[in-house]
Amino acid sequence: MTLDAARLLVSATGQDTAASAEPVLLSVVEDDPDAPKGRREVIRSAARQADFVLAPGTYYVVARQGSAEARERLAVGPGDVVR
Repeated sequence: MTLDAARLLVSATGQDTAASAEPVLLSVVEDDPDAPKGRREVIRSAARQADFVLAPGTYYVVARQGSAEARERLAVGPGDVVR
């Protein structure tokens, strides 16, 4: 456990998420030069609201539902709570 951790609170909302039978899959990835595609998944969740604890750094949050995908790049620092 790291003492300088950051919290990332992610929620999947929108017009189509409540009506769809397919869940929204949330994943957090980071750059990794040793990975085949240059990035690796750190954590994932199928919950509509997810609470992740991460080490400080830059991450990409990806939300997928069926063929739709949204990405957001976030930087989190020690003790940050990012929504």
